[in-house]
Amino acid sequence: MKVLRFISLATAALAILLSSACLPTPQRDTAENPTITLYGFSIMKEVMEKEIFPAFAAKWKAEHGVDVGFVSSFAGSETVTNQILQGTPADVAILSIDRDAMRLRDGNATSVDWHQWPQKGIINKTPFVIIVRKGNPLNIKDFADLGRPGVKLIHPDPVSSGGAQWSLLAIYGSELKKSEAEMGKQDPVRALNTLKAIWANVISTPGSAREARTQFETGYG
Repeated sequence: MKVLRFISLATAALAILLSSACLPTPQRDTAENPTITLYGFSIMKEVMEKEIFPAFAAKWKAEHGVDVGFVSSFAGSETVTNQILQGTPADVAILSIDRDAMRLRDGNATSVDWHQWPQKGIINKTPFVIIVRKGNPLNIKDFADLGRPGVKLIHPDPVSSGGAQWSLLAIYGSELKKSEAEMGKQDPVRALNTLKAIWANVISTPGSAREARTQFETGYG
């Protein structure tokens, strides 16, 4: 098993995205110039490949006179973690939950303690987003609206997607805050019932947030 150089954590979540794909096995570059292999959770794909990798490569070339390449693969955070623990070569892992990073450390895939870093290993924080059809025909305004009759929801699978786990916590936590604002105290029963009502409307649970978005874009849900 290749020991990771470091782990980066990201608290990121999308309310209506899910996917499951198997990860392809990247081929290592045998050229003299270095290649960094990065595995990350699904919704980081576009920003890493379109923005971060080119910017890093340009900066490295300017400062060191060396071309650096990247090999990347993206899937649900749990899937990425399992692949690395099974021996998939990776230099960098970007995960959506601290628990997955702890699994890599417990599995001897890395020995670093990211909690000691200035930002505790967190590289970005993003809000949850509810994606609706054009014109918002169902008038969805908050999480609770997702539990109404007739709503067909695509939600990432919490078994494979760390973002999906954050989503469940966001739904539950938002209802706790709403009940506290309305009644002066948090109502766990209300929060749980809201979560159950929303989950009853889930018609598909892809393995990652990115695949959930793709499903939605093809007209499902």
